[in-house]
Amino acid sequence: MLARTSNESILKHTGKIWDDWIETLKKAGALNLTHKEIVQLLKTKYKLKPWFQQIVTGGFEVHTGRRREGENEKGEYTVTVTKTLPVDQKTLWKFITSQDGLSVWLKPMDEFKIVKGASFEIIGGIFGEVRTFKPPMQLRLRWEDSDWAKKSVVQVYVIARPKNKCMFGLTHEGLANPRIKERQRSYWKNAVQELELAVKAAFG
Repeated sequence: MLARTSNESILKHTGKIWDDWIETLKKAGALNLTHKEIVQLLKTKYKLKPWFQQIVTGGFEVHTGRRREGENEKGEYTVTVTKTLPVDQKTLWKFITSQDGLSVWLKPMDEFKIVKGASFEIIGGIFGEVRTFKPPMQLRLRWEDSDWAKKSVVQVYVIARPKNKCMFGLTHEGLANPRIKERQRSYWKNAVQELELAVKAAFG
């Protein structure tokens, strides 16, 4: 397992197991590439989707000792939480961007419409803004906790899977230290669990 992703999962979603990806990237010269350059290589040459571009790059960098698990090139930390849900991509996207869906996984204090530039507030001194809005696959949110010295970023992906299923994936990037990383892992795991229950209740 690398980047908290098993061999079975990485094979299913990318067509290669971890050992094959490590060898492929080494042969492609990735040891001498930056994080962004490896991501671009996986996008252009190997046609991986954005979520798995980051997963494979992160796993390669951990394997080669460039960084610790969950740490990025700036020394910041990232949390990743995923869940496969029993609805298709468009159905889940419509739900997570609706007021009912937002109240489950994001929990804003007031209703707001998910559009680029929209701002929101969450109880606990958390402020955010929608930075990227790409239906039906990606949201990028600015996340500003009043107790933290720096702003961070939450990326949300909805990836189509066979048999009318999809994967909900969430990463929280730019976390300052392992303590905050583990706190946010628990926070987002609870949010995704609540989303799973809501989806099954609404569409099961």
